[in-house]
Amino acid sequence: MNNGSTPVRIGTGVAALGVNTVTSTGWSASTTVSISPPPAGGTAATATANLGLSNSSFSITNGGTGFSLTNRVATVTGGGGTGAVVVPILGVTTASYTITSGTTTYSVAPTVTLNGGATAIANLDGSGRVVSITITNPGSGFTDTPTLSFTGGTVLVAGTNPTGAGNASNFRVTGINVVNPGTGYISLPAITIGGGTGATATAVDGNFILNGFVITDHGNGYTEAPSVTISGGNAVANAHLTTVELAADSTIGGSGDIVVEPQISGSYGLTKTGSSTLTLAGANTYAGNTAVGSGILLATNTTGSATGKGSVLVQSGAALGGTGTVGFGPNMSDPGFPVINITVEAGARLFVGTTHNANAASGGSASTLTLKSGGYGQISSGYITLNGTVQFDIFDRTAGANDSSHNDRLVLVSAYDVILGGTLEVRDVTGTSATWQAGDSWQLIDWTQVIYPDHTYSYFDTFLLPTLNGSLEWDTSELYTQGIISIVVVPEPSRLILLAITSMALLMRRRRR
Repeated sequence: MNNGSTPVRIGTGVAALGVNTVTSTGWSASTTVSISPPPAGGTAATATANLGLSNSSFSITNGGTGFSLTNRVATVTGGGGTGAVVVPILGVTTASYTITSGTTTYSVAPTVTLNGGATAIANLDGSGRVVSITITNPGSGFTDTPTLSFTGGTVLVAGTNPTGAGNASNFRVTGINVVNPGTGYISLPAITIGGGTGATATAVDGNFILNGFVITDHGNGYTEAPSVTISGGNAVANAHLTTVELAADSTIGGSGDIVVEPQISGSYGLTKTGSSTLTLAGANTYAGNTAVGSGILLATNTTGSATGKGSVLVQSGAALGGTGTVGFGPNMSDPGFPVINITVEAGARLFVGTTHNANAASGGSASTLTLKSGGYGQISSGYITLNGTVQFDIFDRTAGANDSSHNDRLVLVSAYDVILGGTLEVRDVTGTSATWQAGDSWQLIDWTQVIYPDHTYSYFDTFLLPTLNGSLEWDTSELYTQGIISIVVVPEPSRLILLAITSMALLMRRRRR
């Protein structure tokens, strides 16, 4: 429902990208996602990769000193992303241990064993005692006080063996642990490391992770799923178009206009409510009925039926119009194909085009609207009943018979006769009807696909036609056969009297016989 002042468009665009194969790591900040454009007249969809950080996104350039288990922080800024949470990974330094030499002397130093993946060698003084260690690998991931032990070596004089004890306040930074990768990175971020001194790191491109893809513009006008090309990482994706499925009888409307471009499917029906205009632009296949309770329903589809396979009811006070097709034509091979009743009640309107009584400058143009009543071949169909006001516009005039580019036209498709009533209203949007001449004509209704010979069961009750000059009048004698209204000269009174006498004479002659 839309109750706002801005129209809502549900487009035939790309709803989402599905990933067939993907490597989630190793993505570049320069990653691009390209979606092929729709046919002419549409708008291309656009998307971006949603990138986050990984443990490989940063390279330590200086491990610094003086970091402790309780005093280590890192902050990521820039790069266009948000939400990343990172923690420094700690390794050991020689200051992480206190060595007690003991009295044992060695000709070959003992082996030093450290936890956390760290390695070191023992250093001997001139007498062969262990006096210190040299870290050869600081290890990583320390979450507790480090440990150390000495084993082996070649002993010269046995005595008290050397020992070592770790402390939790003299670590260095060996890496960055990404607790939360964040989202939305489009360039390399910066990182600041605190808690000790001297630690620095830089971001490394090609090591982002892929969180997914973000549709930045769904586009519109797609008739089939577009192709998707991705660079900057390893993934194969496909596009999914917007779809609408009725899972129950549904209501749509409000005070704000709504345009639904994708196909509407499902086994249920649709009711238009509210004062707004609802435009159905897709080739819809939903099986339920369509009711226009209030406001305007416009059919602007170019194929299929805007109103699916069910019957259509336009209630008093509401309107149906458009440039597309309402209903399906008869199915020549399926006796069970549904019949479609199209009913415009008294007090309702049916108008051809998306506007009425609006010239080209106001958005009006000569249009064609088609009503089809379904059914099987030429044998059966639903009924088309037009008891409200049926409205057309004339946009141009040439002397004689005018072609379809000069006026609106209603095409009717039915195996049965069409039920007419109410008012036929024709508007001259040129403002020149007082200059039109006898012999001018316009075809308003195309009856060629109404199989019933007489076309109509009943006729319009009232005519509202453009004003002509005083010597001319409208002739509607061909309206129910050819769909044409034309201009003729008003008969002179003497001619009318002669015609009346002739008619009476013929009548008397028939009676004598």
